Amino acid sequence: MRKLIDHILQTGIKLCLLSGVAFTFAACYGPAPDPERWEKNAPEFRQDQQQLEQQLAEAAEEAI
Repeated sequence: MRKLIDHILQTGIKLCLLSGVAFTFAACYGPAPDPERWEKNAPEFRQDQQQLEQQLAEAAEEAI
C-alpha cells in the first residue's frame, strides 16, 4: 500500500514540476510584444487608425 501511495505522490510531483517548466519556458522564451503596437499614442498606430476611419467614412458615404 505504501508503494502505491509513494508512486501516486511521485507522479503528482512530476506533473507539477513539468507544468512549472512549461510555464517558465512559455513565459520567458515567448515572442516579446511589439511596444509600438501596444501603446495607443504611437504615431504608426494613430496613422493606421485614421486611415481606417477615413476608409469607413468614405464607404458609408458611398452607400448612401
